[in-house]
Amino acid sequence: MSNLKYRLALILALVAASLWALFPRTVVERVKR
Repeated sequence: MSNLKYRLALILALVAASLWALFPRTVVERVKR
């Protein structure tokens, strides 16, 4: 169980990092406005 949780956490962290690198908050705010 702990191994699975660690793997899921790592995958989520990598996905979040890639999304942040591709779409910074400033760009998202500009698009929304």
